[in-house]
Amino acid sequence: MLVLVWSILARGVESPMRIMRDIEYVPSGHERQKLDLYLPAEPRDQNKPLPLIIWVQGDAWMGGSKEGCPALRFVQRGYVVASINHRLSQHTVFPAQIKDCKATVRWLRANAKKYGIDPERIGVCLSWRKQRCWLSSLAAFRTRWRG
Repeated sequence: MLVLVWSILARGVESPMRIMRDIEYVPSGHERQKLDLYLPAEPRDQNKPLPLIIWVQGDAWMGGSKEGCPALRFVQRGYVVASINHRLSQHTVFPAQIKDCKATVRWLRANAKKYGIDPERIGVCLSWRKQRCWLSSLAAFRTRWRG
């Protein structure tokens, strides 16, 4: 189950961390179906997986990038952060964006052990931008879409 985490924008995160860029969460999928993963620099305790925060980028579903993730400040507090891109409205139609968010959650859960993530403690980071709130909120709930 996803827990929604409200966040404010933060700048200037200078904490050392491990960064893994452009990981495909849909193998051989669209070029935008990628995420960046930020992990604490210190080696993790294999017996204590870390909670995960997923940051959903976007700009009216027409632009935006996973770069410049404001949730990075949580890495220094012992969280793993995934900053994701999703397909935009010029690439596909709604509800594909939500399906991309859900595909990210499925991929991260399936690979949780590899990255030291606790699959039972996954949150979606919200922002003041409407479509991020929309996608984050909708990704958190099971919904059946017609079409």
